Amino acid sequence: MAIRHARIVLAAFTLAWMAGCQTAGKTGAQAMKAKVKPGTSVLAGTHAKNSETKPLPPAESMALAIQVGQQLESQGHLREAASQYDRALAIDPNRPKLIHHLAVVHDRLGEYKAARDLYARAKALKPGTTEIDVDVAFSHYLSGEYDESIRLGRTIVESHPEQARAWNNLGLALAQKGSLDEAREAFRRASSPSQAECNLAFVLLSKGDFESAGECYRKAMELEPGMAAARAGLDKIRDSKAREVMSAQANQ
Repeated sequence: MAIRHARIVLAAFTLAWMAGCQTAGKTGAQAMKAKVKPGTSVLAGTHAKNSETKPLPPAESMALAIQVGQQLESQGHLREAASQYDRALAIDPNRPKLIHHLAVVHDRLGEYKAARDLYARAKALKPGTTEIDVDVAFSHYLSGEYDESIRLGRTIVESHPEQARAWNNLGLALAQKGSLDEAREAFRRASSPSQAECNLAFVLLSKGDFESAGECYRKAMELEPGMAAARAGLDKIRDSKAREVMSAQANQ
């Protein structure tokens, strides 16, 4: 049973456009904003513009495709958003930030090979971009390749110890491998000690280890008395256990 945590710092996918977990930072979309009339569907606006006899200039067409992609992505239509970003890149293929963001979208779709091809393409255009490396490591975490995620994560934090998101992702992979002490230390490098305990609890809950998760939440409460996230986590564990007991009694 996966129990969501309000304050879990998941890399993942830390996009400036997302909830999280991975960020591509500011993309080309933010540098080229097309105007859409209030109350008008972005898709309808696209159709109207595309139906004009005079074609749009390339820069405006690209900006519009990016804006449509952003709106579709915000509504959860990831496949359609990816198609719009592809349209924009067909006009100008040399936009590493947009390529990076498209890679993250493919990760969210579970299309890891496509994502990694795009990460490599973005990295070739802009070498030395640590954020791309962080998202590649997280991509391996998402696909269940924890050893590779750990290897890449360690490489990143050795050269960039200030990279909080890399530490957090490393903690996630270490926890999945059962290296809880190392995971806890990695989470602490990414955030506060109390938040580190909550992050570790989140992973343990995803693995169904309610007892260990509860211990982490209680430790978080000791470190930060009254911590709302830890209290909420303990309440959810208590409710889950109560449901299990009721279910077992009903089946007797």
